[in-house]
Amino acid sequence: DFAELSKKRAPYVDLHKAKTLGVVSTGLFVSVSNKQAKLFDDYWAALDKSPGAFNLLGGNCSTHASDAFIHAKILGGGIPGLDTPDHLYFQICKERKGKCTVLSGYFGFTALGAGYLIGIETV
Repeated sequence: DFAELSKKRAPYVDLHKAKTLGVVSTGLFVSVSNKQAKLFDDYWAALDKSPGAFNLLGGNCSTHASDAFIHAKILGGGIPGLDTPDHLYFQICKERKGKCTVLSGYFGFTALGAGYLIGIETV
């Protein structure tokens, strides 16, 4: 939720505040088709309506993210090993080799239509 993040964790969404406070973020950007992007968004919209249980070991944020990638046919299967952000990251990079870009720096988001424009000042 952008409004909530803007209040509670502003350096994660406001480039100027991130730079002022030295909060560096890293983003993994994955090239996908329009159909895959829509399926990915559809998964999250459905999950938002009925999030189900949350568990630290499986059924966590990484699990849900993985399920979104699988639903959109961006990934072929579940996370190898434990469901952690690191394992998901490495799976995405391996399965989508050549279609991923990693950027680190100060990130800022500006509302644009139904989405957001991302500003990044790399470090």
